[in-house]
Amino acid sequence: MTESLVCRFLRQGLHVRVPVTGSSMAPSIRSGDIVVVAPVTAGLPAPGEVALYATGRRIIAHRLVAFDACRFILKGDAVPVADLPVEIERLLGKVIRVERAQESGMIGRARRIANVARVNSLRFLFYVILFFI
Repeated sequence: MTESLVCRFLRQGLHVRVPVTGSSMAPSIRSGDIVVVAPVTAGLPAPGEVALYATGRRIIAHRLVAFDACRFILKGDAVPVADLPVEIERLLGKVIRVERAQESGMIGRARRIANVARVNSLRFLFYVILFFI
């Protein structure tokens, strides 16, 4: 779905599912995840919630850290500094659910095998320590 369609649907009061790219919200939201966004008309985000806003060229999902009467301060979880203040007119909605991307292919299998190997090696180490104590 293009950015203009996301903006249009949210401004019409519809919920949207948006694919995530980038790593600024890792580890809570990762590239490949899908976020479900409720429009601003359903309620403004509270501090600690993730909001979606338009920059003109793209849309960004970052966590709300502070706000006043007309501006919001948002920040990516993996970014050391906050974004520039966002006017309320640019706020599109708030993330209400994150659908985790499924690991697939060789990378997903390799990760699972590594986790099993790590658990088994820790279990083996535990039994060795018990044997010698």
